Amino acid sequence: MDAAISQSVSGKILELSEQEAKIGFECRGSGAVTGSATEVTLTGTLLFDRKSLMIRRFDAVIDENRSAGPVSPGLKVKASISWTQDPADSDGQLSALIPAGFPESGRLLLTLVTPWRLVLLHDRRWHVFQETADLVILRMLTNGALTAQCNLAAAPQMPAGRFTEEGKFLSEIEQKISPWKGAIVDSSVESDRQGWRVHHVRAEAEVQPAVAGAALASNAAANGAGPAAAEKSAEKRSLQKILWDYYLCTAKSGEQFSMVFSHAAEDAAEFSGVPDQFLSRMSIRTARPGVPLPR
Repeated sequence: MDAAISQSVSGKILELSEQEAKIGFECRGSGAVTGSATEVTLTGTLLFDRKSLMIRRFDAVIDENRSAGPVSPGLKVKASISWTQDPADSDGQLSALIPAGFPESGRLLLTLVTPWRLVLLHDRRWHVFQETADLVILRMLTNGALTAQCNLAAAPQMPAGRFTEEGKFLSEIEQKISPWKGAIVDSSVESDRQGWRVHHVRAEAEVQPAVAGAALASNAAANGAGPAAAEKSAEKRSLQKILWDYYLCTAKSGEQFSMVFSHAAEDAAEFSGVPDQFLSRMSIRTARPGVPLPR
């Protein structure tokens, strides 16, 4: 679990001798895993070797009931676990390979290969929520809570050295945020960022908390359903500010990709620096050479 609400453990010695002890146990916990509420029960027995001070055998049944969350579907599973172990002779070569500490943060990054030629690296707070031939959606969790979303898509191919006009990109964004009565607050262009031309546009809107999740998602379906839901909401609560960061990334080859980040203003501290991490770790993969099949 990423976060626990309640935990309990109980055990009982079932058999005892000079050599070993057989112990029955029951563990219960409730909390959250990657933003999904869950309840877990683990019951079973273990055989503890009193001479070598190690568990020689472990048999248990784990039962989990997890609800659907922001990055994964719900599940209800019951699984059996059984393993045994014995002391092994010391292996100096193996001991030398055991790391002395945690690896550097850069070595913990995950590679995302998109349906197009775009490849990027991201940290483990990001989870792929949806992937189709046209769109990849990632969601960022902080302590189990949804913090931000990133929508990746291929943009129109341009001739080498050309790019979508700034005015056209701004007009497209205005259309996307109009259902939320959003406004563009900033626009800037980097002509050469590690080989990419990057047009960044920031927009914002204030929405009812009841539809903040739809505004955060900011995709086609949400843009259609969110405002209607806001009008139907009878609750009068303080508005929540949602921020969108649109990036149009153009390679020298004319290939273009759209990267849209969305987050609530209250999560600005956790979101700080995230787009720069993506932009500094993206590249165009080379086409794989064709391999002739044997005849």
